[in-house]
Amino acid sequence: MAIKAGHIAGGCFCMLFCLSLIAQQKNTTKTENGKDEATSQKAAPKKKSFKPGVYLGKENFAGGPISVASFNNILKQGLRSHDSSGNKYKIISFNFIYAERKLYEDSAGEMGIITDYSTEFCMNDTLPTDISENLDGRVKKGDTIIFDQVIVARLNATRSTDTFLGSSLKCMIMK
Repeated sequence: MAIKAGHIAGGCFCMLFCLSLIAQQKNTTKTENGKDEATSQKAAPKKKSFKPGVYLGKENFAGGPISVASFNNILKQGLRSHDSSGNKYKIISFNFIYAERKLYEDSAGEMGIITDYSTEFCMNDTLPTDISENLDGRVKKGDTIIFDQVIVARLNATRSTDTFLGSSLKCMIMK
């Protein structure tokens, strides 16, 4: 008797499984190229995230190749942020990443070029003075500077602060 009850329960389970497959199959239609497309459960369109632009200095340098002299001048001016409508945003914080290319000698005496990474979490829109002064004589051709995870803020109409993740800024030092 117990075996018969097990067979009945297994049969019921299989029927429910098959019915759910049939129901799923009815909710799809064939497209022109023969692929199945769900008709009742279409994916919601992805929300486009808002990222205001981040710029270095008053000249609004948006990243890319830059000379050593130009970089040293605009680094002291700090980061700026605004969107395409001209709305300005206050820089709250950012991660500063300095990728310095160096000559390296391994244990066998072979010379090679390596990249040494330094990172710093910075508050406000400028680097701490000790770091910016150190970079002034240290930056050279081949180095890369990245301003990443830039948090910006805007005061809205209700006097509360809206914060956003701004775009990253990558500077490649050229001659």
